[in-house]
Amino acid sequence: MACGRDARTPAGRRTRAGAGLEIRFGARCDAAWTRIRQTRVGDRVEITAPGSPPQRAAVADKFDAGRYLFTQMVPARQLSAPHACLIPASGDARECVATWGLAQRLAASAARTARVRRAT
Repeated sequence: MACGRDARTPAGRRTRAGAGLEIRFGARCDAAWTRIRQTRVGDRVEITAPGSPPQRAAVADKFDAGRYLFTQMVPARQLSAPHACLIPASGDARECVATWGLAQRLAASAARTARVRRAT
């Protein structure tokens, strides 16, 4: 997966139920996706980005609950404000994370990485 090789996690949090919810960003393909872990069967996750349909994934069984689970990618040119939510199977309120305001930091970090690669 070329997009994921140098992916960064510009936003993430631990939910009240203990699940990890992250937005991953692949600069090589200007795409973002959501990664969740330590979830429960029936939990769902979705990621949205401006101008793109939402992408969703569901924790179908114990195997899914015990590993990282990913959504499909959404276009995220320069991290154009992706927003991800975990919808718990318990019926509790959804918990979300967003990248708003982080695009400049991520771009600066990517530029530093590129400079280091060119220097080596």
